[in-house]
Amino acid sequence: NLSGVRSQLALLVIVVTILSAFVKNIGALAIMIPIAFQFARRSSVSPSIFLMPMAFGSLLGGLMTQVGTSPNIVVSRVREELTGTAFTMFDFTPVGAALAAAG
Repeated sequence: NLSGVRSQLALLVIVVTILSAFVKNIGALAIMIPIAFQFARRSSVSPSIFLMPMAFGSLLGGLMTQVGTSPNIVVSRVREELTGTAFTMFDFTPVGAALAAAG
C-alpha cells in the first residue's frame, strides 16, 4: 500500500529529525533504523526507501538547536568570545526548522 509506506516514511523522517535536534545524528538514526527495517519488511519494500530520507532528516534536524550539531556549538562559543553573548539553545531553531521543512 503506497499511502501506508508514505505515511510510515513521513513518521520516521519527522521523528528522526526531531530526535537529531537533541542527540547526535548517528544516535537518532541508530534508534530509528530497526523500526525502518520493520516497516520495510511489513510493507515488502526496500529499506532504502526509508533510510536515505531518514539520513537527510537527521542531518537537517541537527541544525535546529545549539546542541544538535557540533558546528553550532563552535559558532556559539566564538560569538560569546567576540561579543560576550552566546547563542541560546533555540536561537538556531527558526532557520534550522525552515531548512528541515524545505529539505
